[in-house]
Amino acid sequence: MTVFWKFPKGLFFSFGIALAVVYTCFLLVIPFNDHIPGFLAIYAVLILLSVIMAAWLKKNEVPSSRWIIFAFAVLFRLTLLWTPPMSTDIYRYVWDGRVQQAGINPYLHSPLAPELKFLRDDLHSSINHPGLSTIYPPLAQWTFRLGAAIAPTVFVQKIIFTLFDLAAVWVLLMLLELKRISPAWGAVYAWHPLVIVEFAGSGHLDSLMIFLMIVSLYLLERKKMIPATIALAGAALSKIAPLSMVPWLLMQKNKRLLAIYGLVIIAACLPFARGLLEMASRGEPVFAGFSAFAKDWTFNSSLYALLGLAIPSMTIRKSILALGLASFSFYWARRNREDSMRYAFGCFYALLLCSSIVEPWYITWLIPFLSFYPLWSALAWSWLAGFAYVVADRHYVLWAWIWVAQYILVYALLAIEIIRAPKAKGPCNIIRS
Repeated sequence: MTVFWKFPKGLFFSFGIALAVVYTCFLLVIPFNDHIPGFLAIYAVLILLSVIMAAWLKKNEVPSSRWIIFAFAVLFRLTLLWTPPMSTDIYRYVWDGRVQQAGINPYLHSPLAPELKFLRDDLHSSINHPGLSTIYPPLAQWTFRLGAAIAPTVFVQKIIFTLFDLAAVWVLLMLLELKRISPAWGAVYAWHPLVIVEFAGSGHLDSLMIFLMIVSLYLLERKKMIPATIALAGAALSKIAPLSMVPWLLMQKNKRLLAIYGLVIIAACLPFARGLLEMASRGEPVFAGFSAFAKDWTFNSSLYALLGLAIPSMTIRKSILALGLASFSFYWARRNREDSMRYAFGCFYALLLCSSIVEPWYITWLIPFLSFYPLWSALAWSWLAGFAYVVADRHYVLWAWIWVAQYILVYALLAIEIIRAPKAKGPCNIIRS
């Protein structure tokens, strides 16, 4: 019988204070893109503290207060909210919002299009891929427009997506309470360095998708199927990754839920459809930005990169992985028909392993689930993903070694977890039935 010793609340509070001190050190190396070594050194200390915290949580009963977790989550995010973003994605958010405020469909023109010349300002030169039209789904677009309506600035967009991130933290803590799990496990997401750097630091819109996913899972846990389905559709209208939940919805064999899901998606897309149909009728490329993203962009992939050693064709590799992912999704949906959270975690994990592009902030999709399924493989991936920012300092040789070490560790730990799955107990039984 395992003997647990009680982890004092005061010590957990002190751990939060220690993290706050380290997060404050980020203010010494701004802008981060000009001080990558210093940024990564501070990030490494935060990761070390996160590893220690995860080890304690796995081995001990850790009493804590929901308010302690949330208060420190707010403090950490306020520290980075004022820093310049590392990613340039947020400049596109501001641009798309301004385009909509001008009454123009953001899917029709790239930032370089002459039709939008009158909107160009000092931020225009910071927009990434300016020759491509936007790739972001409708709900993301409406959120960008909200920010532009308040004030067309990077800071307002950061505030909006940080608020969604904090809302996700709160709903996650509610879900932990509903499942009778210590709120201390909420710190895995709420205090995670990657989450805070990507959302409070860079203002990535993925926080909106994560918030809606957690809301959906919370409502499903409470058997509120219709509002849960609407939230799930909203998540897919923020980022396309939650479309991977469709096989699970199909396995519910509930035509009403499928109809609601489809109607929400269609209704959200209709306001943008007219302009796109006009483009198609003129023979102009539709969704050129998304097509380029899906076809040409690659970064930090694992299975996709390994397949490249034997299969040079990008199209064939993507087709093989897409077929494999679809097959796994339906298999996993049948296996987890009664467990939406377990399905979502396994499917998101598989999606990222198969993806041709794995930006650091994509790994944040997994992190809320680690409060319930703390697999060492996924935890390790979430800790190592942030080191991809060495690329910002053009340390490409170092990045190659980090990439190798990252995936050797992730796949080695995942293999061990699969082998041990039949004997796994508690929250680590994600792999077994």
